[in-house]
Amino acid sequence: MSAWVRTLGAGKLVLLVGAVFLSIFPTIIALNAVIQPPEVLAGPQSFFPEVFSLESLRNAFSDARVLGWVRNSAIIAAETAIVVLLVGIPAAFILARREFPGRRAFLIAIVVTQTVAPAVLIVPLFRMLATWDVLDTHLSVSIVSAAFVLPFCIWLMTAFFREALSREVEEASELDGATSFRFLFNILIPNSIPGLTATGIWAFMFGWNDYIFSLTFLTDPDLLPLAIGTAKSVGLWGVDWGSLMAASLIGTIPIITMFVLLRRPLESGLNLTTH
Repeated sequence: MSAWVRTLGAGKLVLLVGAVFLSIFPTIIALNAVIQPPEVLAGPQSFFPEVFSLESLRNAFSDARVLGWVRNSAIIAAETAIVVLLVGIPAAFILARREFPGRRAFLIAIVVTQTVAPAVLIVPLFRMLATWDVLDTHLSVSIVSAAFVLPFCIWLMTAFFREALSREVEEASELDGATSFRFLFNILIPNSIPGLTATGIWAFMFGWNDYIFSLTFLTDPDLLPLAIGTAKSVGLWGVDWGSLMAASLIGTIPIITMFVLLRRPLESGLNLTTH
């Protein structure tokens, strides 16, 4: 701890601790609600519980609706990540390893698209998906989510592909007779796994946390993701806060698991953009 204080300084350390506390405070509140009996939550309560109970957590894990919402969120998030990688990898490869007129303008145009609010395009997107006859399917949410997160992911992968290998390596592969397709899939992608992992996680999180597209394009209760399911579980006359918070905490488990399992490639990928 003393080494941290010397490195950061007392002021920066205080700001860091404060930022961490603000980040985890919602989780603390949710845990506080989960470990108390439902009848206690219905009345006056203390921040430090006097009675502990895991009834809300057991109810959430045994509720088929909650497990279905988690499954639906996972499907949407996985499809979003897959679409982003399939479309973004070829685009990032061209932008990173090839020079052509308008390349820089195209990169700037990609960033500009991020200034468009999703709500502005909801109506035309709804009409387009209705024309394609894919409304009320997970694919409708995944395609739109992928379209909105794709520009940023292309920027990330462009940086990864540019820094992963030097131009000399590509020229050597060309002398050996490797085509651009072979160089991309046999050499560049294997050496860019950390960066692609970071991009895939980002796209997965975007699809997992989607709210507005799922709310607009999905009406079948069996297809709702966790964010919409928990929101619609709020009753007209009351709220089961314990079960609601337990379901929310369950929704964080896949994301936390991904970060724990993929921490090293994620850190390596993010470090590529800082050098």
